[in-house]
Amino acid sequence: MRIGKNIAEIYILIQRRSRLRTCSAVLPASYLIKTRKIDADIVQYFVNAKKIRETEKYHNVAFCGYDENGVIKQMHLRATEPDRKFFYDVDGSEKQYYFRHIGDDNEIYTFEAPIDMLSYITINKEGWQHHSYVALGGVAIDALKNVLENNPNISKVYLCLDNDEAGEEAVERISNELTENGVEWERYYPAFKDWNEDLKVIRNPETAPDFNMTM
Repeated sequence: MRIGKNIAEIYILIQRRSRLRTCSAVLPASYLIKTRKIDADIVQYFVNAKKIRETEKYHNVAFCGYDENGVIKQMHLRATEPDRKFFYDVDGSEKQYYFRHIGDDNEIYTFEAPIDMLSYITINKEGWQHHSYVALGGVAIDALKNVLENNPNISKVYLCLDNDEAGEEAVERISNELTENGVEWERYYPAFKDWNEDLKVIRNPETAPDFNMTM
């Protein structure tokens, strides 16, 4: 794995505190498949691409983002134990390079978090590798702008942010900027709060929460 000079904090993290496993990502894969209900072949694809990794010390899942030259520029850590709430963008990460997949058609699907992105792909799996997908790491537009700037073939943006107040506010702000720049966009709503909740309900309908936020 190559480390960009402007992400020294990630280098320190890897070398001194919680080195990344480079081959297996066994515990993150198990967490994503068994707990988050994401299809195994989707997880395997991103493990093979070294975009899903495992920290050695705490066995966190590491969602990694790379620049156009294959240099790692962003890393988001998340605990894999169900009773441990931990998620963290490593200091020095550059938001514009957040977790993504770049396809070969003209569409991009935009999400708040990597798990939402992987959940949506699992739900809408047919031909998924041809489309592009990006997680924003919240609600900032930086990662989407970076993809659009570097992939001029992409002309349609699907805003698949959370079905809540923060998601609606972000969609309004991002869509206004897209419209100003002449980019076509469309809003996609999860049925529940986010796409992982939707996926879990598909896997087990009895877990469906009461929810009616859709605007």
